[in-house]
Amino acid sequence: MSAISFPVPIKARFIPTENVFLAPFNTITPGKYDFGAVSGGLSAAQVVIPLQGNSLYLIDRYSVGGDIASEVFLASQGATPPLLSLQYSITGENVYSRPIPVVSFVNDRESVVWAWSHKGDDNLSLRVSGVLNQVAETVGKDPIRMHVSLAIYAIEDRDYIAKFHDRLSGSFSDAVR
Repeated sequence: MSAISFPVPIKARFIPTENVFLAPFNTITPGKYDFGAVSGGLSAAQVVIPLQGNSLYLIDRYSVGGDIASEVFLASQGATPPLLSLQYSITGENVYSRPIPVVSFVNDRESVVWAWSHKGDDNLSLRVSGVLNQVAETVGKDPIRMHVSLAIYAIEDRDYIAKFHDRLSGSFSDAVR
């Protein structure tokens, strides 16, 4: 498989994002911190950005951190790490081919993927799922917070988008939405 690369146009809008996910203790899963729970007004799925019609979005990088030390985060994981999903809000379709396992906190991890919206009546949303075990360092801590940030470029340049479509030779709808 060959990579498709394009320089980001100079007029592209940089959109830095941050979403905070809470994993309350003992709420849904006894003895666990569960990112699937709703707590403090934050739900498991959150809007990252509203999509504008006929715009192309490049999701370039992501970072994940939290309010516990990274080694504590690692120690509290069970057999399956938490999963990070970037989805179209209306359809629930994943932007990445599958969820990203969050095995450790990362800073500026490259993860290039394109998203597209014809009508602009949709959003990109993040969802974190999974549970963490309580370990000695988290006793008395409730909830655990996970911060997820994305580096997104919004491209509205019609010529650029046309060349992007042409480069994909008709497979655009299969590769990006």
